[in-house]
Parts: sequence; C-alpha cells; structure tokens
Amino acid sequence: MMRRIMALLLVIGLLIPLCMISPAADSTSEMKTDPMIDTENKTTFLFKEKIEEKYADWINQFPNYAQLEVYNELFYHYDSDGEIDWALIRYRIGKPQGPLSISVDFGSVIVRISDIENNLLGMSVYDVKKDEFIPITVGDIYDTKPFDYSMYDGFVEALVGLAKDKSDLGGNVSIILCGDIDNDQAITILDATHIQRYLTGLSDTGMLYDLIIADYDKDGVRSILDATAIQRHLVNL
Repeated sequence: MMRRIMALLLVIGLLIPLCMISPAADSTSEMKTDPMIDTENKTTFLFKEKIEEKYADWINQFPNYAQLEVYNELFYHYDSDGEIDWALIRYRIGKPQGPLSISVDFGSVIVRISDIENNLLGMSVYDVKKDEFIPITVGDIYDTKPFDYSMYDGFVEALVGLAKDKSDLGGNVSIILCGDIDNDQAITILDATHIQRYLTGLSDTGMLYDLIIADYDKDGVRSILDATAIQRHLVNL
C-alpha cells in the first residue's frame, strides 16, 4: 500500500511542473514592439521620437532652451484594417522667436494659439503611412504650406470632440467651437444672447467676441445674422 502511495506522489510531482509551463508561442505570430513610454508623465506615446527627429537640428543648436516642453497625442484615426493611419499631435519646442498669436478656422471649430514667446509650437497631423508631420497651424517655420484637412477623414470631427471635452492641450492652446461665445463647450441660446448684447454695446466680461468665433454664419462680419443662425441651428432649421 505504501509503495502505491509513493508511486502516486511521484507521478503527481512530475505532472505539476508540466502544468505550470505555458504553451509555446506561435512562431508565425507577428511581433509588435511596445510604444515609447514617457517616464516623467507616465503616458504612452507612439510617435514622440518622430517629432524629436524632425526638430533635432533646433534641439541640438539651442540645447539650453530648445527642448520638447509640451507633447501630447490627442487623437488616433484608424483605417479599415484597424491600423492607425494618422494622429493629431500637439507640441511645443522652445526656440528664438517673437510673440505669436494665431487662430486657425476649420469651419465649425477654431484652433487658437496665443501669447507665446520664444517657442516653436503648434499642432500637427502625423501621417503614419507617409511618415510625415503636417502642421495645421502657422506656428511652424519649417512648413508654411496650407493644411488640406479634407485629406484626413474625421479631422474636423476630432477637433470638435476635443473642444466639447475641453481637453487640456498644454501651453496657451485651445480648441473652440465656432459660436461658443461663453466658451462652455456647447452652442446654446446664451451664445446668441451674448452676440445680441455685444451688438447693442452691452458686452459681457470674459466672452469670446473675436470675429473668427462670433461669425457663426461665416459672412465675414459679426451681426444679428450670427445670433439668428445659432437660433436656427438650435431648432434644427
């Protein structure tokens, strides 16, 4: 009886290590490297090394202040195969440059960069397939050609989503819905009211009366027609 017990224990002792060994990985499966990890912010970035390569000359030429101070990957767009084909990137690199204030109009949403001094800054689309950064703002002295966002499906919708979420972009950068006078991340009847008050000389503190934001109907002027256009939008007319 004792011999049988000892034999059974021996068999169990041999089986346990085999059970603990995980199945061998399929040799035909594709190996994928992990994305770059930013240890300071504990954030996973896929393309940070690419932007550092793009501006390596500036960073090396002005090492005391030309550093990648702000970097964030705001949005990924996926193709029909489920692969990222473009990403929206926010960055700022210190460099010798005068004060800069710009607003870029994308129809239903505006990207604004203001009160920046001595910085190379902006927001870019990184075209993964072309391996190319395409700036969407004019704050990039390397690229001054207009940005054709029609080439990137869902681009404006991505900006609108970021504006509604009040995403923290870092630095003095903001994404604002066209017509959002009170900057509450929504178009409401209050925005139409603020435009009406502004036109009668009753401007309210803290409101965004800039032409690029208040010109809701895109006719080039701030008028009662912008308030009317917002009202019609709210009732789906």
